[in-house]
Amino acid sequence: MGAAKAVIVSDDALRGTDALGTAKVLAAVIERERPDLVLAATESSDGYTGTTPVQIAELLGLPSITFAKSVRSRARRSKSSDRRSPGMTR
Repeated sequence: MGAAKAVIVSDDALRGTDALGTAKVLAAVIERERPDLVLAATESSDGYTGTTPVQIAELLGLPSITFAKSVRSRARRSKSSDRRSPGMTR
């Protein structure tokens, strides 16, 4: 598994924006790109709010899953695609 494409969002006009401003820009890019899956970290080195991923989900009308330990494809299940952390239950 790996990424087929990456998008970098970089604009000096975004310097100093708040979490909601960042979420709005990223949501617009995600909406345009239509990815199958969006993974986001809780925090970044310049803003420790932890709210941006949930704000993006809300702006896009999508569910947000926080602190997931595994991701499984519905298309096919195999041992390699069903990786779980020790102690996780089904």
